[in-house]
Amino acid sequence: MIKGQFAPSILATTAIRRGDLLAAARHVETVHDAIPDSVSPDDLARYDWLILQFAAASIGARRAVEQFIAEQPERLSDGVMLSLEPEAAPWLVRVLLHAGDRAAAESIVRAAGPETRPGSLHARSLLDRDTAGLRQVVERYRDPWARASAVEDLGMLLMAAPERPYVESEFRLRQAAEMYRKIGSVRDEERVLRRLRKLSDRIAGLQAPDLPATGISSARSAPNSSWSRMTKSERAVANLARIGLSNHQIAGRLSISPHTVDFHLRRIFQKLGVRSRVQLANKLSSPANRTPNAEGAC
Repeated sequence: MIKGQFAPSILATTAIRRGDLLAAARHVETVHDAIPDSVSPDDLARYDWLILQFAAASIGARRAVEQFIAEQPERLSDGVMLSLEPEAAPWLVRVLLHAGDRAAAESIVRAAGPETRPGSLHARSLLDRDTAGLRQVVERYRDPWARASAVEDLGMLLMAAPERPYVESEFRLRQAAEMYRKIGSVRDEERVLRRLRKLSDRIAGLQAPDLPATGISSARSAPNSSWSRMTKSERAVANLARIGLSNHQIAGRLSISPHTVDFHLRRIFQKLGVRSRVQLANKLSSPANRTPNAEGAC
């Protein structure tokens, strides 16, 4: 953010991502009060990005963007914010596409500048639903939050792709959740975990005859796989455990007791020859042991 007197902007951003809006509001007010009478375009753009993020957390991303565009559209068309903040362009494109405003999303992509910038390529890849472009972006970002958002976007696009590569989709979403957790972005981590739970429900509910032709083995087509050695109840518990749910969360989802979950997990670990949930996730995500597919973003 703005140098010197705008150091509280870092605290504001941290509070927003942590979900502490009261603290965020205090820090945003400090930033606002420190704005000098004459402010450079770069500093103003950084302030705008902070305000957009705070408004999105407070009133919702779609409403925040609509208000911003209505009140000061020139702040986006000049491209300053989009060039200075690596995640601004893709974030805006994501929100606008979710709102059904493709024309506005296209204008953001045009204003974002050359796709040699990771943020510009990220925005273009979202607009074009280009998973190959997102894979490049994941490797090019240096900002940890921007990179986590690109991983999340890749997971969501894979989930909705015609070929439906759900195993990688689940892997990418788990990866994004872990990345958000490491940087303390609680709101984002919780959103990704909700998406993982929905994906797990689809995987658990899909019947083998309905599987799309992706080349991923199901329990019926791979009788010797680790998946086929488990009972139906164990499969349900394994699916939820591998995406990071606790025993109590799994118990609530399946309407069983935590003790029953613990019993199933001990049996699952014994059958699969693993000792931890991380090993369980890796085991079930390996090419030889992939679980059945399921059907398939701000």
